[in-house]
Amino acid sequence: MTIPRYRLIMTVVLLMLALSSSSWADRTTPGSLPARPVQTVVDELASIERRGVDLENLNLAEIQRDSREALHVNRLRRELARYGKAAHEPLVLATIACRRASTLEMLLDVMARLKVRLALKPLEKLLMMRKRDITLRRPIPRFLSLLGGKNQVASLLETSRDRDLNLAKQAVFALAVLPGRAGIPALYQALKSGSAAARSAAAEAMGEVDEFPAVPLLIAAQLDRDHYVQTFAQGSLTTLTYRYSPDRPGYSKAQHKEWANWWRIHGSSSRNELKQMALRMNLKEIEGSDPVKAQQAANWLAELSFQGRSPAVAFRAGGNAIVKAIEVARWKTWVDNHGNESRLDWFRQAVDRAIETLGARNPAVSWNGLSRLSDLIAIPESDPYLFRAVWVRTEASDRQGVATRYKAWWQKNRQTFSPLGRKYW
Repeated sequence: MTIPRYRLIMTVVLLMLALSSSSWADRTTPGSLPARPVQTVVDELASIERRGVDLENLNLAEIQRDSREALHVNRLRRELARYGKAAHEPLVLATIACRRASTLEMLLDVMARLKVRLALKPLEKLLMMRKRDITLRRPIPRFLSLLGGKNQVASLLETSRDRDLNLAKQAVFALAVLPGRAGIPALYQALKSGSAAARSAAAEAMGEVDEFPAVPLLIAAQLDRDHYVQTFAQGSLTTLTYRYSPDRPGYSKAQHKEWANWWRIHGSSSRNELKQMALRMNLKEIEGSDPVKAQQAANWLAELSFQGRSPAVAFRAGGNAIVKAIEVARWKTWVDNHGNESRLDWFRQAVDRAIETLGARNPAVSWNGLSRLSDLIAIPESDPYLFRAVWVRTEASDRQGVATRYKAWWQKNRQTFSPLGRKYW
């Protein structure tokens, strides 16, 4: 998986200024229209250079500047939502004319949230213009993936062959998450015969979108001449089969042989059978005497089940036997109670816990809940963000307001929200 840099550097939280909005969704007041002409609002939006945070100069002033900027964008987006489709054509024209990459990303995000499908065809044409500034082409695949479908597969597949590695990967990720899984057949093409960048992105994406039939191809990909393809194939294999297998760079042939033998024996098993086998094997390792294998098994169980990790001291050589016994009992109990549930059930339960923690009155505790929540669902609706240093200074009533909004959002979307492919965007 290629995680965007900002996700590695910071854990984001919902901006408190957004609390003035009655919900995350765009709302239209029946019978009311903005006083300003739609073109005036679009022009104001297109004049904003949406910079985002400066990761090289990260401080409170920078965070506050970004917050004000994001709030302004959201206000204009809500104003445009009241026009309905009358705002779509002006937005498309402004987007086509845009020559600032940061502003273009912002405009595309606004159009995605307003569901401006009118932009699909003109943006596809811009995507295919190889002489166009590459920074103005890179944001387009994400937009196509959010509102597109099978009609966008051909252009995205062609873009996956682009010489710009960043754009090529974005195109593959977009194929992976097209609505209705429309891009999955093309994802196989990219893995089999794409460029090195496309093959590595496709190998990564197969696990992210839970494409279990790709397992044999991913096993074969461990012999790919590109080391990144080998590594991402290994990661997706563990995700799809639930089998813990540490990546061993430099030993691709041995790793391939091991997976090929394992698949020959277990390839006819159902996903549930593979999951049950993985749970049993990891429990056995946790109970065993090898501290390294026990820690690895506990960490893998935590990742599989979206649970908190066991403390390192629990499995350290010569460590506290009581702590280990507690952890062993913890995992046995969890497997007994939840082992027959699906990973989707485990995911939903993890979000439940994070939202409950977010509602804690202690700001440090509530931050842990929001941090965990952002890892799981990547913050719904892409609202503005703050950092921990600001969050812990926020009034308790405001933090409770955020918790209430998330809880209401999750109650509405719990049964339909899919975590597949969320890491890309």
